[in-house]
Amino acid sequence: MHSVRFCLFRPCVPLQLPQTTESLAMFSSFYIGIAVLALVAYLLKSMIQIVPGKTAYIVETFGKPLSHALMPGLHIILPWPIQVVVGKLSLQLLEIRTNVAVKTSDNVFLGLPVSVQYRANDDAYNTVSAYYELSDPRDQISSFILNNVRQSAAKMTLEELFQNRDKLQHVVLEELTSRFNTYGYIIEAVLVDQPQPSGEVQESFNRVIASQRLLDAARNEGEASRIKLVKEAEAEAESKRLQGEGIANMRKAIAAGIEESMLTIKKAAPNLTDAEIMGFLTDTNRLDTISGAATHGNLIVVDMQDSTSARQIALTGIGAKTTAVK
Repeated sequence: MHSVRFCLFRPCVPLQLPQTTESLAMFSSFYIGIAVLALVAYLLKSMIQIVPGKTAYIVETFGKPLSHALMPGLHIILPWPIQVVVGKLSLQLLEIRTNVAVKTSDNVFLGLPVSVQYRANDDAYNTVSAYYELSDPRDQISSFILNNVRQSAAKMTLEELFQNRDKLQHVVLEELTSRFNTYGYIIEAVLVDQPQPSGEVQESFNRVIASQRLLDAARNEGEASRIKLVKEAEAEAESKRLQGEGIANMRKAIAAGIEESMLTIKKAAPNLTDAEIMGFLTDTNRLDTISGAATHGNLIVVDMQDSTSARQIALTGIGAKTTAVK
């Protein structure tokens, strides 16, 4: 028997080896069998791949990527070193949150919170592209978001940015989708939160809004005054029109009355001329007017025309006034 020191563990213990050829062959066969079994177990293990949910395994055949990824489930591949799993890719929905510093078209600087939800394409062939095309997907998508949001916001005013965030979201979503679909990534949603201007910008913006509201109020008051004046003028015009119609109708009635009176007098006194009849009617109207005026106790009317009847009526009124005073 020969002895060999075996010092894997302390203290070193001599290992006795059989001296005969038959014993040596048996000893060698035993360890070779163990090594073969271990190698077979390792190869079997490398062939059987169990892929968990929402995960994809990337396989290479002698360094060449397999055209499709291993999706969740049980798979059998060629043993190592023919085929090897070189990477694992999550298919879960991921999110990037960033605050983009932007400058609007009206030269206002502010922060714009942006969130992007994305995931690797769960198609077995596109998943391979997602693994190989982008070295750092999160960082590269973030860089594209910054550039795209800044370019889009630079075309909008501060007020438009507050009012049209949906439009900005739509533009960024379209750009990201068209860019990263070719790399095997799907952009699910882009969310643009409330813009965050500085305190000074907020205060000045509020002052602008307040002054605009005052201007609108002044315009409304002016419009109301204009409408009021127009309506008053229209009402006055309508009143004048109605008044004119009333005067015209009154004159028509007077003319009709005079005509009727003249016809009546002509029938009663056919020898009188039209001028004499008109003078008679005029004198009668004047006397009626003086009589009506004389009914007021404190009013004295003197007819300056040469009419004995008129002077008599006036004197009668004066006498009545004197009697009342006594």
